Amino acid sequence: MSYKKKLIEVALPLDVINEAASKEKSTRQGTISTMHLWWSRKPLAACKAVVFASIVDDPSNYLPEKEAEKERKKLFRLIEEIVKWKNPQAKETFAKANALIKRYSNGSVLQVLDPFVGGGSIPLSAQYLGLEGYGIDINPVAALISKCLVELPVKYRDRPPVNKAAKLSGDGWVGTKGLAEDVRYYGQKLNDTVCQEMGYAYGYDDNNETVIAWLWCRSVKCPNPACGAEIPLLPQNYIKKKSGDYIYVTPKLVGKKVSFNLHRSTQYSDTLSKGTSAGRAAFRCINPSCCTAVKGEYIDSEASRNGIKYLGMAVFSKGRKERGYRPFTEKECSFY
Repeated sequence: MSYKKKLIEVALPLDVINEAASKEKSTRQGTISTMHLWWSRKPLAACKAVVFASIVDDPSNYLPEKEAEKERKKLFRLIEEIVKWKNPQAKETFAKANALIKRYSNGSVLQVLDPFVGGGSIPLSAQYLGLEGYGIDINPVAALISKCLVELPVKYRDRPPVNKAAKLSGDGWVGTKGLAEDVRYYGQKLNDTVCQEMGYAYGYDDNNETVIAWLWCRSVKCPNPACGAEIPLLPQNYIKKKSGDYIYVTPKLVGKKVSFNLHRSTQYSDTLSKGTSAGRAAFRCINPSCCTAVKGEYIDSEASRNGIKYLGMAVFSKGRKERGYRPFTEKECSFY
């Protein structure tokens, strides 16, 4: 039997795939990347295209080149529909893709295996195409994310929720609506329980808004004997980066102690995005008469000898319209 090249070995509509992947990564609602941030997450657009093109034979295996090119363009148009994040004809599109896959797999249901599953993009893309997707990962967070994305929605598809408070919607518990209802219900129940048991530790700000988080910064003592000031290990100054609305902190040295001022701006600054980092060295002392650079080895040894110190940067509160930000009070800074 002669070797048959797959479509991915001959050509792909890369411009279309790249555009769809870029659009998917910039979408801030309704994508899996907004559920949990995972470094190097592969866009579903790229994964779906790669899985499909790795199974389907290239038309040049059985057609003259001119006819093969026409057939290849048809496959490209199908890929263009496959990679769209929101496609009104998605059901029909994936049915066509699955029919082609079955043609080149003798009608069997193929299994896609990913030994380094990460954020679960590859097995999830396989499921879109009607295949069985499996993955493993040594990182327990990756394993949990992938289980929630790949395994649970299929297992509980078209099933009603188990919580007794759920009310049946007009179209019933189709798809993953039942699972989503349980996630919302028990998530809220867990949130309420945590608030009851730990809410006293957060309190309220001056506007009577609920405090939801404190942002701390690690620090070490400057190794320069003539200085000895606190060095904030600050990778960047920004605590909020939204186009036209940026909030950032600037460290202030009083004696040898560091505190932070809070600022708001409509403009972005590259300088502020660098914090107190110092190129090849890890961080730099903010004392203008010192500016000693410290490396990771010193930070590790200082942490082992004296422990890491913490500096209060900003307090976040849950506002009615948007999140609130304010500096630490002296009492709050005394927590560490």
